Amino acid sequence: MTFNILLSLILFIIGLGFFPGLFFLLKKNTRRKGLILIKTSSIIVIAFLLFGLFSGLFTSRSKTKDLVGKYHIVKVTRLNIDKNTYDKYKLQLYENGTFKLTTTPSIDICQNGKYEVDYEFKYNELSLECPNLFTSAHIDRGLGNYRIEFIIGDPDSGESIYFEKIEK
Repeated sequence: MTFNILLSLILFIIGLGFFPGLFFLLKKNTRRKGLILIKTSSIIVIAFLLFGLFSGLFTSRSKTKDLVGKYHIVKVTRLNIDKNTYDKYKLQLYENGTFKLTTTPSIDICQNGKYEVDYEFKYNELSLECPNLFTSAHIDRGLGNYRIEFIIGDPDSGESIYFEKIEK
């Protein structure tokens, strides 16, 4: 709702610049001012259209079916995992709400369990559940791909393991 009000206000302001620009363009002595107002208004409209087209790539929430697939480690921060072994650590999210995870250093969770996607808590959108234990992870949406971030220990410590989707 707030976004619609903001968009209406911006379009109104753009109209305030575009229509006087047309008026100034028709007069001989003020053509330069008219061109500047029309160009500025047009650039703002184009920017909003492009934002509307591409913002969904970064801001829309992932659906469970979008997350289904195989993942492997692509990045580790502040932990000692040999980069040459990243491919051997796999996470598989299945369509039926179950997961499979190879034993991974610093991630204390079972190898098979259930998962659920919930956007109520920021940075804990993915819950992985075992019979006696559960952990959460962050869904990091990039340009056309998904990464699952397991935050290790204190969130302020900067220790994370990132799994990136490699196939459906």
